Amino acid sequence: MEQNNKSGKTKGIIVFVMAFVIAFVLAFLVSRNYFGDHNTDAELIEIVKEMNKQTPMRVDEMTRLDSVAASGSSGIVYYYTLPDTEISEINADTINKYVRPVILENVKNNPGLEPLRKKKVTMDYRYYDKKGEFIEEVSVHPDLYRND
Repeated sequence: MEQNNKSGKTKGIIVFVMAFVIAFVLAFLVSRNYFGDHNTDAELIEIVKEMNKQTPMRVDEMTRLDSVAASGSSGIVYYYTLPDTEISEINADTINKYVRPVILENVKNNPGLEPLRKKKVTMDYRYYDKKGEFIEEVSVHPDLYRND
């Protein structure tokens, strides 16, 4: 029975990571249409408006993107809910050990995120449980993904 519990947690981690990948692809699709050579504040506001037209959106079987917000002149905040999960079911060590590295690797190497990297955008992912309790924030700052 303990093995089933471990495999269930592993499956949950995989689904959680897939949610991040989907969010990055969505960010790319929106940013590709809006990033140009003009003011970053205005660009981020437009991206946020377009993304929020699609929310709330079920990202996968465990995750819902509720809204997106601009944060200053060079940041985007994604607000997620895990509608079937309570904070007591989440292991912060698992997030730090498995999820954060996958997100960072994706931000560094996903060619679709190049426009965001060029603009030095900080991407924050805030997760809440089904009761609205804050679970975790994963923040990816330009100094973490820039190679120069």
